[in-house]
Amino acid sequence: GVVALLRTAGVESAMVEIGGEVRCMGRKPDGSGWAIGIETPPPANERGKMIAQTPQGYQERVELLNQALATSGDYRNVARGDRVNVHHIFDPKAVANPDHRVRSVSVRAGDCALADALATAFMVRGPAACDAVLNALGDPSVAVLFQVEQNPPGDEPKLTRVRW
Repeated sequence: GVVALLRTAGVESAMVEIGGEVRCMGRKPDGSGWAIGIETPPPANERGKMIAQTPQGYQERVELLNQALATSGDYRNVARGDRVNVHHIFDPKAVANPDHRVRSVSVRAGDCALADALATAFMVRGPAACDAVLNALGDPSVAVLFQVEQNPPGDEPKLTRVRW
């Protein structure tokens, strides 16, 4: 990937972001890790329509050192209908958007491919599947952050941390 090419070119420290996935290597010039913000999803009203088009700031800050972070959510790539929003993540069994209140899932892992795959899978399956998958994976460095819609809709999402 890009980080491997940078290393081959002699780069020792970088933050690479492509399409929402972030991979950090080394430290920033001041010696600290790379601070990455996880967006707060825009609120949804009772019918699932977004009240705002853009995220509402940052709900969490994570420091990465030689790690990747990927987030999957229901608030980008959305088709807005009369009754409900339809987003780009589908449950293949239901052939529909997942039927839960998870707004986004962020995964910290050793590389972007794993972080992205797990974020999307957990966005489909929800928090209930998380522990079993992480135990089967056997990588204690993988961490997951769920942002779950509250009742009433429109309140700030609740954070659920798994190994975070």
